[in-house]
Amino acid sequence: MRLLPTIGAVAVVLGTPLMAQPGTRLVWQPVQEYFIHRDETQQVLAGTKRLNSFTAYTHIGTDFGFHGPAEHEIEWLSDEIVVHLGQEPDSWAGMWHSLAGQERNANRVMDFTHAYPEPVATKFQPRITAVMIRAAGAGRIKLEIKSPTQELRWTQMMDLNEPGYRMFVYPVAPETVRDGKTILWTAEPGSEVKVSGLFLGMEMPQVSWDTYAFLASYAKIARSYTIETGFVRDRAHIEDGAFESVSATGMYVLASAAAAQEPLGVVTPDYARWVLARTHEAIKKLKTGRGLLPHFVHRRENGYCIHPGTEYSTVDTAIYAQSMLLAALMLDLPDVAEDLVQQLQHIEYDLLRLPDGHLSHGLADDGITLLPHGWQDWGGETA
Repeated sequence: MRLLPTIGAVAVVLGTPLMAQPGTRLVWQPVQEYFIHRDETQQVLAGTKRLNSFTAYTHIGTDFGFHGPAEHEIEWLSDEIVVHLGQEPDSWAGMWHSLAGQERNANRVMDFTHAYPEPVATKFQPRITAVMIRAAGAGRIKLEIKSPTQELRWTQMMDLNEPGYRMFVYPVAPETVRDGKTILWTAEPGSEVKVSGLFLGMEMPQVSWDTYAFLASYAKIARSYTIETGFVRDRAHIEDGAFESVSATGMYVLASAAAAQEPLGVVTPDYARWVLARTHEAIKKLKTGRGLLPHFVHRRENGYCIHPGTEYSTVDTAIYAQSMLLAALMLDLPDVAEDLVQQLQHIEYDLLRLPDGHLSHGLADDGITLLPHGWQDWGGETA
């Protein structure tokens, strides 16, 4: 979740200063900056769109897409979106971006009065008070925020006559967007425009830099945690149960334990203990390979199991176990710590050694086949 500091030079709308409330500071959170990596030697076929759903996602870990009857007129060949509607007097086109989870998941929304996930304490919750777009060209662009049922929560029409890029900032009343699902920009008929970035203006509490860095990082991983399952999605924009990371799940438990410590108090100790217990029980149900946990899992009718094509991993078992042990000690839950140690004692280390004596990276998804590469130095990996 990339965060930009306050940009005072652009925080002006129609001559009215955009100021943060006392005790807060304004931070610009990119929804999406449209930079891409493209192999310059690869020929791009006209009329095709190639978006890898595994890597194409917003800066807030959500999905996005094109919309409008003239979406075929959208170009994305460099670090900007270009819309050519000069010869389209009746058509429009633009981009939509989910504000929480996948766009089709109506249960995940963003409340602009407290934009971070619910477990974060109220005193640390940011309020979203502005939208900023970086645009150039001639014509009109409409900005909108909609609910899961496509009800309009906020809109702003902007007239554009700028040959070079400029920041445009517009205020939003947080109380009017309690269930924000998508934020959209739309080039109106006849427009010739380009957009390179879309941002949310967040009023953050005044805290130390260390606290802010931890808070922003914790909020990011919390967006990937699924309360119903106890797992952390490997990528925030994919659906629950499709591709969960065991090691990241352990690190979320540890982060929650740290967040619950005084004087920080980002979450309550009860929440941190609940997360630890929920995760511990969920992981105990997984099938292991010679005692090793799977690196990635997915949900099936009878529960979670290793994701095909991934591995039972020595390092990810270690990351998960160390995170959970530290969290259990920090939260004064010795019974959980003891249970974790007993689980680790079931690892068959003798069967995880390579012929040269090094510890293997783990086992294939059959739980038997030894991976041919091993750990040869402290903190290093050879693949």
